[in-house]
Parts: sequence; structure tokens; C-alpha cells
Amino acid sequence: MRAFLWTVTLALLALPSPAAFGQDILVWATGNEGGSTAAIATWVMDSGRFTSVDSRTDLTVPLATLQGYDAVLFFTNGGGDSETNGDTLADYLDGGGPLVVMTFAWAEQGGNTLGGRFRNEQYSPFVIQGASLYSDSSLGETDGSSLWEDVDSLTANYRDNVELDADATLRGSWTDGRPLAAEKEGCLALSFFPDDSYGEISGDYRTLVVNALVEVLGGGRCLGGAPNGLREGNEECDDGDMDDEDACTTSCRNARCGDAFVRAGAEECDDGNEVDTDACLTSCAQASCGDGILWDGEETCDDANQSDADACLSDCTLNVCGDGFVREGAEDCDDANRDNTDECVDCEDARCGDGEVWEGHEECDDGNVIDDDACSSSCELPGCGDGTVGPGEECDDGDDDDTDGCLSTCTSARCGDGAVQMGVEECDDGNDIDEDACSSGCELYSCGDGTVDEGEQCDDGDDDETDDCLSTCAAARCGDGFVHAGEELCDDGNGEDGDECSNDCAPSSCGDAVVQPGEECDDGDFDETDDCPSTCRTASCGDGHLRADSEECDDGNDEGGDGCSSDCAEEAGDGDDDDGSGGSGRAGPGCACRSGGASGSGRGALALLALAAGLVAPRRRGRKDRRVCSISKPSGSPVTSGGRRCTPSSCRSDRECRT
Repeated sequence: MRAFLWTVTLALLALPSPAAFGQDILVWATGNEGGSTAAIATWVMDSGRFTSVDSRTDLTVPLATLQGYDAVLFFTNGGGDSETNGDTLADYLDGGGPLVVMTFAWAEQGGNTLGGRFRNEQYSPFVIQGASLYSDSSLGETDGSSLWEDVDSLTANYRDNVELDADATLRGSWTDGRPLAAEKEGCLALSFFPDDSYGEISGDYRTLVVNALVEVLGGGRCLGGAPNGLREGNEECDDGDMDDEDACTTSCRNARCGDAFVRAGAEECDDGNEVDTDACLTSCAQASCGDGILWDGEETCDDANQSDADACLSDCTLNVCGDGFVREGAEDCDDANRDNTDECVDCEDARCGDGEVWEGHEECDDGNVIDDDACSSSCELPGCGDGTVGPGEECDDGDDDDTDGCLSTCTSARCGDGAVQMGVEECDDGNDIDEDACSSGCELYSCGDGTVDEGEQCDDGDDDETDDCLSTCAAARCGDGFVHAGEELCDDGNGEDGDECSNDCAPSSCGDAVVQPGEECDDGDFDETDDCPSTCRTASCGDGHLRADSEECDDGNDEGGDGCSSDCAEEAGDGDDDDGSGGSGRAGPGCACRSGGASGSGRGALALLALAAGLVAPRRRGRKDRRVCSISKPSGSPVTSGGRRCTPSSCRSDRECRT
């Protein structure tokens, strides 16, 4: 039981805050010698909130002494009996005594540390974690209660290394996340050293210490132990009821978020802690997906939006590959499956070279862009026509054009492969036979190539028109217009016999049986007694040739009285003279060939001599034979008449005998 009883009047309820409530305060600092403890008592008293404030630095203080004060502010600075003082403070709390404890009470540093029942039986709101911290930190989050009234800034270096006890209520934190203020069953703990003589604290720390003393003086209890409808002493409120869900709790404190009571109409929840990662936020709102606070054990993320294209989905699960949502900047696609044979592979667009065979689009995919392995850079199985020279291929130009240097069979073009290589071959019939339409060198046959091709009679590879084969690859023949050396004397390219070259390619001449210009006839023989003598003039009386069927004589003139009349009839006179030829014919008067003259077989012998001597041209094929007589003087003395020498009628000659 508390050792004092508060009596107030209704007038006190009207006093403005802050107001003095007539309590006596003890500032007890073990080991903190000198005037600094007294200085603390002074500025606490100067707050005007208390009747009196005493200070002590004793290493121990009896329980009865503590109970003589309305509230105690305790801290240590290197001295005191740890166990005894811990037991004493626990007993003080058991008696309902309001207590504020500060640094270095939780420092694991010899006599500083409070032990005994205070530590061992968990009276302390803080749990010791080791030696004190000596690092600056500033005011962080608070519960917004009257404890923090007019506390706008705070920075401290001397702080204890503590954690919040599981049954304590966090009232405020440092910016480094460590607890600054916590409450547990009438004990309010502050983790900083209040002595400002060391220069390691600044801000509104004095206000916070005074507010803490005022807070514990209320003790979380109504004056008299229950609400009575009258605000008395350090009560924050008193509505006279036992409803903890309205504006004033049954402990006569203003309802606030974090007091563990759900205020109807104002809070969705209140779990009495300052933890934002559980089902009830520190704002006393129910934790929900999208509130921007990660609900431990329920959410894997919470980015406070409903977008499914970022790292956190609208259901507060992490956006991962395979969830069916495309994460912007991280995924190309997401088809909500783990099938890597479709167009989306591990949330990247399928592509050749990703190591996964895209069904219906790729034949293979070995994860690289190398062309000379088992899968091409275009994800096709190696084969002829893929543009890459593979095993067993001589070439591969990626097309099916058989007219270039690489065939569609991936073999190098060559003569004899049956495909004509443009610009290189004229033809290619797939063999090396020279006697067909395409040579073994893949050239089209032509006249003059030295090979007799189809349609050619010959081909001697030259353009000499005087040999056996013309430049037209036709065999030389009479009438082709070219003189065949050694075979022809002329060739005028026609089959006419009436010009200068006969149709057997010999020069035209009298006796060739062809009437040429200048000839009256040409019967092709040397018979001087027929209609056409060897002169190629039509036989006539007086031409010197005895015409067997119409003349009795012909002395080569048209005079009569010379033994042969002008009409080639014998005249009476000296009688017949033997012409020495053995014939019965008679020449003109006084004209006769002597015996032994050239006639009959004698002319044949002379003709042979003439042929041997090359004086006349040999007989040609298809011509009529003609006899050749010597033009030499007949043997014996010719018969003369009037000083004229006459051609013996029995001598067949190609000339007349002239005088």
C-alpha cells in the first residue's frame, strides 16, 4: 500500500497544466558524488510540478526512507550495492511506489548494475545486453502520450545497451532503433544519463524526466483505486465508469493507442505494443496488405500499392518469375509456368542461343552462337543449305542455286557435275564424253574446235578453205566455191558448165564436151569427120576436115579446079593420089599426107607422149575422151598446091597446117 493519501478539491481539477500536485520527490544517484545530483534535484524542482525534491548519493538507502517520498528517480554512476539496491527497489514497487530508473542502472559494469529481485524477477522494463553504449543517438518514434509533451528534441551519448522486456510497453525509441523509454507495472525506464555536467546530453531531456515523474505519480491507477467521476491528484481523467473502451480508461488515464484497450470508434485494434510488424499497427489499425508495413509471418512484402508490375504484388507476395505477372524492368514475360519450351523462358523472351529449344521455332539450342558445332547459330540442326560448311560438305552457301560455285548438294561446282556454272561453263552434261553435245571441258561444240560434232562432216580445227575440210566443217567438194589444192583447178561454186569453170572443177576448153563462149560446138572427141571437129566449130565444106557423111573431099578452101570443088566434091583431073594414109578419103587437089603420117595408132602414141610431157591436161572424170594429135610435121613430104601447105585429111589434129 502506498504510505500517503491524496486529498484534492474540485478546484484543483480546474488548474492548468503543468500544475503542482504537492508530491515529494527523491533523486537517488549511487556513486554520483558532488553537486551534480543536487543540480538535477534543483531543475526537477524548478519545473514547478512538485512540492519538494531531495537528492541522495548513498550507496544504499533503506526501504522505509524511499517510502517516505511520493516518487523516486534512481540512477547509478559507478557505485552502490547492486543486489541490495535491486531488492530494495523491487520492494518499493511492490508497495505501489512510483519509480523512474535511468542509466547506468543496466550497464554490465560492476556496481552500476542493478541486480537482486529487480533484475532477476523481471521488474525492469529493460533487459541488459552488455556494457553501456557511448554513441550519439537522437529522439526517434514515440507513443505520442503526455510523456512526450513539449519534448521536441533529444540527443544523448551515455546510453545503456538494452532490449525491451517481453512484458514491458515501449513508450519511445532512439533513431538507432534501441529503446529509449519503456513502462512495466509502475516502473518507467529511461535509457540515458541525466547528469548534464558531462556535456553528453542535449535537447528537452529535463522536460522528459519531469514528465516521467508525473507519469509514474499517476501510477496507472485512479486515486483511491477506482474511478469515482472526479479527477483527482495525477489522474489524467476520471469518467466514473469501468469501461476501458471509451476515452478514459479504468486506470484514469486518457485512452491512447498502445494502451492495450481498443477504443470504440477510434481504433481498429490495440495490442499494447509499439510493434508495426504484427497484426495491429502502432497506429492501432489492423495490419493489411497495402498498408506499406510488412506483416511478419503473413506478408512477404508490402509496398503500399496495388500494382502487379513492381517487385511486390497486390497480394503482398514478392513478384517472382512464374507468378503470371510481368515485373517491369526485371522480366520480359511471365506466362505463369515453368515450361521452357514455349515463348517465355525463365521470364525472358525465348531466343535462339538461350539454351532452351523453342518448340515449333527451333530445331536445337545449345546456348551459344557458334556455327561449327552440333547446332547452328540460327538454332537449326546442321545440314546442307544452312550456310555453314559442316562435316562432309565441301561448301555451303545457304542457297539452292546450282549455277554458282557451290551446288545445292554442298559440293563445289566442277565440270561434269551436270550443272552449268554461270560465267565458267558453257554447258555441263554430267559426263566427260567428247563426242556428244558438250565437251569434256564443259564447252559447247562448234565448228573449228577440232572435234567432229553432230551435224559436222569434218573438223580439222583450222580455217583453211583449200584442204579436205572447209571452215564450215563440210567436206571439200567440187562446187563448194573453194579450190581444193591438188584436187581441183578451179571451183566457181556452181554446177553450170557454160562458164569458165566446168561442173567438175576443171577450166573450160575445146573438147570438154561443153559449148563454151566462142565455141560453136563441142562434142568432146577428136573425130574430125563428124559434125564437130576438134576446132569446136561446126563442120563445113572448106574447113579442111573431110566430113565422112557429106563430103567427098575437103581441101580447106572454097576454090574449085584444084581437085576438090568448092562444095567438097571430087573433081576429075590427075587422078586419085594416094594420101599415104591407107584411107579412101581424098584431100584437096595436090594435098595429101604421105604414108607414115601421124594417124590412127600413131596419134595415140603421140598423145601419150604429150601427156607424159605435161603439155596437155589429163582427162577428167565424167568428160568424153578425146584424141590428141601431134602438131609436128607429118612424115614424108606433104602435097603442096599453089605454094600452100595443106593439112592431110587423114591426120587428125587440133590445129590446121598453115602455109
